Amino acid sequence: MKRLFIPMFVVCSALAVASCATKNHALAQNANVSQTADTQNNYYPNIASGAPTTPDDPAPAGTGWPVIFKDGTTSYTIYEPECDSWNGQQFSGRSAVAVQAAGQAEPIYGVVTFNAITLVNKSARTVTLANFKVTSADFPSARTQPQNYLNPIAQNLPKRAPALELDRLESSLAINAPPKADRLNNTPPKVIVATRPSVLVYVDGAPALRPVAGTDLQRVINSRMLLLKDSTGAYYLHLFDGYLTAPSLEGPWKVASEPPAGATTAEQEATASGQVDLMQGTPDAVTQKIPSLKNPPVPDVYVATRPTELIQLHGQPEFASIPGTDLLYAENTSGNVFKSLADQQTYILISGRWYRAASLDGPWLFVPGNELPHDFANIPDSSPKENVKASVPGTPQAEEALIANSVPESSAVPRNSQMPAPQYDGAVKLAPVEGTPLQYVVNSPTPVIEVTPQSWYACSDGVWYNAASASGPWNVATFVPPVIYTIPPDSPLHYLTYVQVYGTSPDSVYEGYTPGYMGTEVADDGTVVYGTGYDYNPWIGSVWYGPPITWGWGFDCCWNP
Repeated sequence: MKRLFIPMFVVCSALAVASCATKNHALAQNANVSQTADTQNNYYPNIASGAPTTPDDPAPAGTGWPVIFKDGTTSYTIYEPECDSWNGQQFSGRSAVAVQAAGQAEPIYGVVTFNAITLVNKSARTVTLANFKVTSADFPSARTQPQNYLNPIAQNLPKRAPALELDRLESSLAINAPPKADRLNNTPPKVIVATRPSVLVYVDGAPALRPVAGTDLQRVINSRMLLLKDSTGAYYLHLFDGYLTAPSLEGPWKVASEPPAGATTAEQEATASGQVDLMQGTPDAVTQKIPSLKNPPVPDVYVATRPTELIQLHGQPEFASIPGTDLLYAENTSGNVFKSLADQQTYILISGRWYRAASLDGPWLFVPGNELPHDFANIPDSSPKENVKASVPGTPQAEEALIANSVPESSAVPRNSQMPAPQYDGAVKLAPVEGTPLQYVVNSPTPVIEVTPQSWYACSDGVWYNAASASGPWNVATFVPPVIYTIPPDSPLHYLTYVQVYGTSPDSVYEGYTPGYMGTEVADDGTVVYGTGYDYNPWIGSVWYGPPITWGWGFDCCWNP
């Protein structure tokens, strides 16, 4: 990556509770994005290290170049390839070759060129070459035909080639891959600036109550938090080691003297669903004590049913200057809050987007990155706030974030792979994908698309599958109809446009996804942001299937060289 930074381009979610952040849904990008837990919604997948991998004759990682082998009595040495072109999937390169026959005093040198599909492992920072095709060989000083050397190389190099370094290849991607910018919604969410310990409880639309079996309780199913309602109409919220209670979701909230009857059953049922975070908090970094409602202060509770962000300050803002600039930043928050002395405006960065207002009270106005005061680009790399430069157009951090965002995580999937039948909440219900001829199933946590009545596609863990009907059977797809890639950003299925089939071999299908599958987008100003900004409707039936979400969980782009 040019300088050569190895970036940690991170999109993290933090729940502002007391003095520590509780991670509920994290996307970490070591020049990539890989999700640790599906705790935010049902559409974004639960992927630890990409799709199932079965590379064809994979070379052991770390064995290193050059590749040395013998064909009869002739020794071949093939050096690490130079990249001629790479778009993140298709690689074209050339390698220097030394060929030395038995009894020959000096080797004969030449060059071989080849094409391959790349399988990217972002965690290991390696790129494996698959579906290898050696295309030509040039040995100018050889007395024999180059074809005599080409055949042994074509037979041996594909199965012996070590993995390449991803960081080295990404520098070539900077030249070859133009960024993709989509039509995003940058309307500011509701912004809450809290100066006391606080928690934001997000409910996906109007509260949907469903009975908890074996109790007199009801649970708000369209929330990641455990929200209960008892027979008297009182609400209960599980937090730390107990419950807060209030007469309504609007509050006021106070510590409950005891849990509601049936709370244990409700907790077990909710956690078994995999949808609920009990918000137990994380131990203190120094004392290792877990948070407790017995220890004041008790966090304030903000319940939101529309896009909302919480900025947690520890008391009134304490601003410090950034050397060499006319910028101040708030030291007492994990968020990004700035004051520009040039225009006396307050700037905040949320989900990779900039907003400004006359004060922290708002109202907030979206600011494209290329309209920021110039001093944001001049923040020193030694500053505690240099990581926001990933969201400032034209900076090395922003350029390298774009590169990292365009590199796919990819793998070889066996052709005989099948996807288990999707779960449907009742009979299959279809809705149109606006702006396309497609329809999709709204009552399933698995994205299922009807291309035609006889052609259906579904995506699971970054792999496409197809079937003749919604009931399957679902086989790994070797081709994806181009119409799927026209799904617009205002559709909850837009993130699927970042999953592709890159090629096939007799045994494998090469599939992968760029970080857009995990929620990142490229804005018009050329920076990477999180989420499309659109507020999608969830499915709420006997269960809740939540669509992708942009706001409410403290997602932000940051840079850690």
